[in-house]
Amino acid sequence: MSLIEVRDKFIKYPSWLFLALFVLVSIVLYIFDCNIPIASRDVLVEAHGLVFDLFVFGVVLSFYEYIRSKRDKIERHITEIDAFRTWHEKEASYRILYAIKELNNNGFSEANLSNCYFEKANIQTLIFEKAILEDANFNSAFLNKVNMKNTQSEGAKFIGANISHTDFTDSNLQNTDFSGSNLAWVNLADAILGGPEFVNNSKMRATQVDVITRKPLKEFPSAANFENAILSWVDLRGCNLYGVNFKNVKFNDVKVESVTWFEEVIKLNAQGLENINDTYYIDPEEHKDSSGRRYFWIKTK
Repeated sequence: MSLIEVRDKFIKYPSWLFLALFVLVSIVLYIFDCNIPIASRDVLVEAHGLVFDLFVFGVVLSFYEYIRSKRDKIERHITEIDAFRTWHEKEASYRILYAIKELNNNGFSEANLSNCYFEKANIQTLIFEKAILEDANFNSAFLNKVNMKNTQSEGAKFIGANISHTDFTDSNLQNTDFSGSNLAWVNLADAILGGPEFVNNSKMRATQVDVITRKPLKEFPSAANFENAILSWVDLRGCNLYGVNFKNVKFNDVKVESVTWFEEVIKLNAQGLENINDTYYIDPEEHKDSSGRRYFWIKTK
């Protein structure tokens, strides 16, 4: 390594300079301690204090440098995601997923991924917890062991996706489209899947109107769409299911919170469950998970 390269390293990583000085001064003091008579060592007392100061300052600077470097990496990867947000190509999904992986490595998962393109992407063991996924495209994607806890996924599309061992606990999935998807070992507990109770049953979104001007104030999201989806070992306990579309859904050992779940969900205007009792039943045997929360299985007749 040339002197110029060494200089550049010290400029880029100041803590290395203090480490080098600490080692150099320690070696010099050790030589002096071994060769200078005891009576002449008074001047070395201050030198030892200097070594200690170098060590403490080096540790503090190293910690500051680590925090700064971590923050800079997070900001750089967030900027990269923004640059590819509206590019609907495979390369965009590769670059965004790489940025998410690097963010995860730096302990960060709360990125804004709205309108990002992940169609047909292979997504495994990534953490999206608390991320914003509004209107993101996961159509025909493969998701395995993905942490989607507490995400804002309103309007996201998972059409034809294969999703396994993925956790959507406490996520907002209103107006999310899972039609034709295959969900296995997916946790949807306490997720918001349904729209407000006054949302109509069409595909249009209901709108709150000012009583005087009659102008729309706010657009309310519609319910999630699971039409033609396959739900295997999925946890639906505690979900808001008002108006959710379950048309032609296949239930394979799905967890629900009560034996009257079918009747309760039908009362919430859930779609496609009118003849559900002809094909499925809820096993009356009560089970409890590790937290003591009870559940029942939906079984095929």
